[in-house]
Amino acid sequence: MSGLLLALRAPLAERVDLAALTAPGWQALDAAALGARVVRGLRSGAIAAGDLFTIRGAPGPLLTLEGDLALADHVGAGLDAGTVHVRGSVGARAGAAAPGAKRGMTGGALVVFGDAGPEAGASMRRGCLAIAGRAGPAAGLAMLAGTIVVAGAVGEDGGRFSKRGSLVAFGDVTIPGTYRHACTYQPQVLRLLLAHLRSAHGFAVPGAVFDGRWERWSGDLAESGKGEILTHVRPEAA
Repeated sequence: MSGLLLALRAPLAERVDLAALTAPGWQALDAAALGARVVRGLRSGAIAAGDLFTIRGAPGPLLTLEGDLALADHVGAGLDAGTVHVRGSVGARAGAAAPGAKRGMTGGALVVFGDAGPEAGASMRRGCLAIAGRAGPAAGLAMLAGTIVVAGAVGEDGGRFSKRGSLVAFGDVTIPGTYRHACTYQPQVLRLLLAHLRSAHGFAVPGAVFDGRWERWSGDLAESGKGEILTHVRPEAA
């Protein structure tokens, strides 16, 4: 799959908002054009993306970010198609609504091969956000639809105010009091999703998770109650 690789030139010295990187049209941009997109530093203000990243490759449906982006917020904001891989951790609101926007991701796949900060996937409308590490508090806040897969632990208030989305947790997660237990089962559609994440994106899915059973929690009942949290039933608890 063709695309651009963005390697962080140096460790980030301040929080940076990277929402502009994946604003619509990014798949058609070459290295120079994407490098000219303006991101924003908390202290520095406007910064050309090319000043933060070494960019190489050709335009295409894959964007790969390399480096520790724990201070980078809104990674994958506005994503509507294509794939973004992050070879490291990200800051707050990955895949969530960008400043001034009502919706987060509306399509495509954002795969983070590290940890994600608070409010990952907040207000996302469609698409898939996969996090190989931990997710901070309020993952999936006010989701409208779409799927968030977290291999590690999920911080407090995961899935809060979700209207229709799915939060899938391999690790520990605290179920909000506004969710209700629905069933224990082996959803075939989830097996298909996990198989795709593993084969197409190199996302690690342990065999016990892939073949395991899942608890389904319906909510948020403070909203429409059509969302869900799926928690893996560990073998010792089965």
